[in-house]
Amino acid sequence: MDIFRKSSLEKLSSPEQLDTMMTVTSPRGWIALLGIGGLLFYVLLWSIFGEIPDKVAGSGIMIRGGAIFDVVAVGTGRVTEIKVKPGDEVAAGEVVAVASSPELQLRVDNLRKQLDGLRGEDQVLTEADERSLELEKDALETQRENLKSAKQDSLQIIGVLEQKVTTQETLVEKGALTKASLLSTRNELISAQQDIARSDLQISQANSSESSAMANSEERKLTRRGEVDDVSRQLSEAESELQLTANIVSPYAGRVLELMVDPGDIVQGGTRVISLEDLKASLRAVVFIPAGDGKKVREGMEIRISPATVKREEYGSLVGNVASVSDFPSTEEGVNRTLRNSVLAQDLTGKGSVIELFATLQLDPSTPSGFKWSSSHGPPLKVASGTLANAEIVVGSEHPITIVMPYLRKKTGIY
Repeated sequence: MDIFRKSSLEKLSSPEQLDTMMTVTSPRGWIALLGIGGLLFYVLLWSIFGEIPDKVAGSGIMIRGGAIFDVVAVGTGRVTEIKVKPGDEVAAGEVVAVASSPELQLRVDNLRKQLDGLRGEDQVLTEADERSLELEKDALETQRENLKSAKQDSLQIIGVLEQKVTTQETLVEKGALTKASLLSTRNELISAQQDIARSDLQISQANSSESSAMANSEERKLTRRGEVDDVSRQLSEAESELQLTANIVSPYAGRVLELMVDPGDIVQGGTRVISLEDLKASLRAVVFIPAGDGKKVREGMEIRISPATVKREEYGSLVGNVASVSDFPSTEEGVNRTLRNSVLAQDLTGKGSVIELFATLQLDPSTPSGFKWSSSHGPPLKVASGTLANAEIVVGSEHPITIVMPYLRKKTGIY
């Protein structure tokens, strides 16, 4: 009570202190006020001159080349052996699996028996035809020789008769011989000439018979050989089909990624047996971005790829460039044609269509992976194909004030 009373007495003793300055704020307050003002000024400058990147994001996978290749079965059969395993390298033309086809094997065996029978029959009939033809040719040759001999006799007779006719004509003119005798001789001459004509005709017929016999024999032989060739062709096709079915061959060289069948499985033509990647192709990323954002992406844009096996916060992201962008959105089926994995295609496409793009990675020999990272050296490991990854692409930028002003106008009602 004494303290308050003393203070009151001091105020009463000096009711006016007009020459004393009033304290509005402290120095610390001024410093804080200047700091806030500077911060607001910096924010204003940043909103006008700064830029906010416009990014699109997607998911993808690291692969070699443009796609994954499938080795498929050519025919129907049961897999008896698989000669490779994931991670193995195979060469083009190498047998990767073996399958059996009892039905096709039975067909091959039957065709072989049929072919052997036809060849044996052809040999027997050909020999018989040759013997028969030789006998017929011998008979025709004998006939021709006889006809030629008879013709020669007729020619001699004709010569004699012609001289006789000439002599008798002279005698008839002299009246020493009757015309009846001359006519009889002339008839004999005509008959001899007709015999020669018949001989020539018979010789021609014999030649024709021989040619016909030879042609018929050759035709029968060609018919038999045609049957043999037809069955031989069927056998060759069946053996080729059996070989293709039995030996499932890889038409590509690469590394085995996945086995699609097991021993004992039934495969048909077109059944996927193994999937391969091309080891000669460089490692790339195939990325799938929602169709709405994907149309903003252009070739050549920089892309940041974060493999699932690497901590982005610690090692950063792979740096690459967009190599190609699909013109039309891809469906789950389209993605599956590239990745050859329906489950993965479903995960990457989600519930909608996506834009597919391929990205090349920038090289950096100084890093353990051999690629450029957003950090200095990246992780101490290699990036393998088949690694899932997330990706971000900066497709543009805008000033912050262009984002804030439409929002303020909408809230304040000022348009």
